[in-house]
Formats: sequence, C-alpha cells, structure tokens
Amino acid sequence: MHIVSGNEVASPVSTSVGLPEGDCLSPILFAIFTADIEAYLRHRAPMLNGKERKSIFFADDGALIAITADKLQRGLDDLIEYCKINHLTINEKKTKVMIFGRGRIPEADFFINNEKLEHVKEFKYLGVVLTPQLSFARHVQIISTKAKARIAYLYMRITDITNVIRACCQNI
Repeated sequence: MHIVSGNEVASPVSTSVGLPEGDCLSPILFAIFTADIEAYLRHRAPMLNGKERKSIFFADDGALIAITADKLQRGLDDLIEYCKINHLTINEKKTKVMIFGRGRIPEADFFINNEKLEHVKEFKYLGVVLTPQLSFARHVQIISTKAKARIAYLYMRITDITNVIRACCQNI
C-alpha cells in the first residue's frame, strides 16, 4: 500500500495481519468471517418475523439478543468460543450491554474473558439511538437538535450572503 498526496508518493506500507482502518474490504471480510455465527450460538432468543434472532451483524458491528440474562451470558460464551475457533478477538472495552424491558429493568452482570461488561442506558447502533424502553423519543430529540443546529447555520450563511448582496447593491 502507498500513500499518495498530490505528486508525492510515500514509501510502501505493508501488513501481514488485518486491514488498515476504513479499508473498503473490511466490512466484506467481516461479513465472510461471521456468516456462520448463528450456527454457533445456542442460546434462546426472541422471535422476529417468525424466526429466532440470536444476533444482528452488519459491516463491522454485531449484537447478540437473548430472552433472559443467563441466555445472553451463554450467547456471549458461545461467541467467545466462535472467536477462538476463527482467530478473531473481541474488544471487551468497546462491548456494551443494554437490557430492554418495561418498568424496572432487572440487574445482571455479563462477562467476556472474565472482564465485566459495561451496562448502558443509551446506545447508538447503526445510527439509531436505543434506550431500555425501546422508545424513539431520545432518538428523535437528538436528530431534532442536529437539524436545528444545521438550520441555524444555514440561516447565518444566508444572512451573511444577503448582507453582502445588499452592500454590493448600495454601491451601485
């Protein structure tokens, strides 16, 4: 691999493991490596569209879904085994747990390689902000705030352009 900037070409960079961050092959290889993961997951999971869904994987993100805390831990244990077999690693620091439900959410701890996983009350997955109650209120609030900020920026730019045009017109 070479890095090119204008007419300059840097000396080659080589790697024998993995891909550079952001490489377009990364999600394809991840999909190939994890295509058979459902066969390794033995825990019980919710039915979605008439099929038990134990996991959701997209690009380089994955999520395990289970119906109880002990079933999720079993799924995590199966995932650890799958990764060992396929020479993959799990970043425990980036792995989060969210328990969904109505009312009071039960307490439970989950572990990967004896590392306790962090519980979160809000998580952004594939661009959607999830909360334990599966309400879209927080997601809508975040999107609305971003939209208002962008509208305010556009308004300021239009005002600046309008003032420039007025100044030019006064000089004519």
